[in-house]
Amino acid sequence: MGRGEVFVLQGYTYMIRVIYGAIIFIQIVMLLFSPHGLYAQENSSKKEIKQETTTKQEKKNDQRAVLHASPREIDLGVIGPGEGIRGNFVLKNVGSGVLNWSVNGSEGWSFLDEKKLSGVLKNDTENLRVHISFLKDSPLNSEGTNLVQLSIEVKNRINIYRKQLSFGSHREMIKLSSNGGTRTIFVRFELSSGQSVPQIRVEPPRIDFGVVGPGDSVTRRIKVTNRGKETLRWQVAMQESAESNGKSTVAGRYISFLNEGIKGTGIYAAPAPLKDTTELTGTWSENNGYPSSAEPSDTIKYRFWGTGITIFFS
Repeated sequence: MGRGEVFVLQGYTYMIRVIYGAIIFIQIVMLLFSPHGLYAQENSSKKEIKQETTTKQEKKNDQRAVLHASPREIDLGVIGPGEGIRGNFVLKNVGSGVLNWSVNGSEGWSFLDEKKLSGVLKNDTENLRVHISFLKDSPLNSEGTNLVQLSIEVKNRINIYRKQLSFGSHREMIKLSSNGGTRTIFVRFELSSGQSVPQIRVEPPRIDFGVVGPGDSVTRRIKVTNRGKETLRWQVAMQESAESNGKSTVAGRYISFLNEGIKGTGIYAAPAPLKDTTELTGTWSENNGYPSSAEPSDTIKYRFWGTGITIFFS
């Protein structure tokens, strides 16, 4: 009987251990496959996906383009009838992505064409040139306003806008749109009638006879106008060069880059007689037939034979 009792006790103890282990196993299985366990796994996966999405967004933000315009405002001063003044804005991408930008002129100005000025910036800069012109051949309308022209130029592309403005100070806004933000730049100027005091106007301000062939004769006219009401007294005299020390100008061969055939086109090209000896590098616009550029890297190379050269520019 004693052995039987011991055997029973051992079996009972063994059964308890087995049942206890089974209970623990069932509890573990229930924990893994219960809704709470599934929620824990699902919640953990969502955290990993969210963390991965956040990391991608942070990388995307690090590569975001940012548009910067400098200066934000330009004061062109006083503009009289028939006059025009230029200003220059510099656009730059201060971000690390690719910047696509565009400009649509100023609000309230009527455009002569529907061309859209736009560009792409990476690590470089872009010059945005504005030109305000007081059109002299436009008389005052019934409202007492004047016709003013706004030209916006990017490289060799130009958009022209016009608007009736009164005499006095004006501040016009130009909106720049891009994937790196919207920026506004301002142009300030003052329209003057120029009729209160005598005011001389000489057209053209300089005389260039261009390329004159052997035996050819070229004539140029100078127009002197008094833009004021009072009497204007004027005279003409030859001014000696500061470097000539009273001596006459040294004779020699003079080369002109004036190209009469491209006036008003906005794009400069060397005149026909200089095409074979002139090389243009960069972006050159046309200003009254002459080459004009605001980029320090733009160059004009002219090949010549001789002992020296003197350059005249303005």
